[in-house]
Amino acid sequence: MNIKEDQKTVKKYADKTGMPFPVLLDPKGELALGYGIRGTPAHLLIDQKGTIKAFAPGFKNWQSKESRNLVQFLSDQTY
Repeated sequence: MNIKEDQKTVKKYADKTGMPFPVLLDPKGELALGYGIRGTPAHLLIDQKGTIKAFAPGFKNWQSKESRNLVQFLSDQTY
């Protein structure tokens, strides 16, 4: 989830850092508050129903093998 930035800026950052998942845009910061996000950076893996499946505060290297494996593992889970 990206808070209060435009789509072009977010896409550029996601491409640069190699994020292996889509980034939800929250231009007004309302969704972040609803999920209890009070500081950034913070990363959430949210399923199709809107349920938080994983939370990772702080900067993360999404290009690392460990990060990609974690995202893949969580994405493969049936909830």
